[in-house]
Amino acid sequence: YLDAQALAANALLAAERPEQALERLAAIERLAPDFTQLHYRKGLALARLGSWETAAAAFDRQRALDPLFAANLERLAVAAKELGDFPRTRQAALAALSLDPKDPVRWLALSDIYARERRLGQARRLKQEAAKLRRKQKSSRPPREG
Repeated sequence: YLDAQALAANALLAAERPEQALERLAAIERLAPDFTQLHYRKGLALARLGSWETAAAAFDRQRALDPLFAANLERLAVAAKELGDFPRTRQAALAALSLDPKDPVRWLALSDIYARERRLGQARRLKQEAAKLRRKQKSSRPPREG
């Protein structure tokens, strides 16, 4: 039952129907408040509705349950940024980066946060690291066949 409800909630999120997704997620939460990725999905739905404070709370709850879930950390950073909470944004982005330090996109996201905080030297260094990682990734790809 719970898996079917979760799949239905995912389909509703994909169809841009966050209100209906939240109804499915509430049914899951009543039976299993710590169900896999429940709070992450809830945060996604709330974010789509522009309810950033409650979305951030849902992402925080998911983080407490699964601190190594990188997509949740990235979404938490977005929600915190929407709330103007840059220290919290930075903390979540740093946590996501620590899970995959070879991902240039995460370095760029962190660079953007530092730039918004007017920490321009740090932002520039992070952007340079992202560029270095991108070059390294490109050079390690096998050549394309004609």
